[in-house]
Amino acid sequence: MPFGCLQRPTEEFFGESFGLPLTMNPNFEDLSCEMIFGQAPPAVEEDAAFKQPCFAKHCSLAERDPVPCPKLGVRVPVS
Repeated sequence: MPFGCLQRPTEEFFGESFGLPLTMNPNFEDLSCEMIFGQAPPAVEEDAAFKQPCFAKHCSLAERDPVPCPKLGVRVPVS
């Protein structure tokens, strides 16, 4: 999930907006992320993060019938 939602857009933003290459290496065990400035990101096919499975078993929003958000009291539709 971090790959499309955070990693690639952030890498592209730094490269396009500031001309500064950035590689992000997510750590799926502790959910941290190492940011390496000045290093161009690898191609999508070569990026280890792209090959990581989804956290569907750990994320209630990924379930077909998610639990209502306690702050909103509504169900989040799954698209």
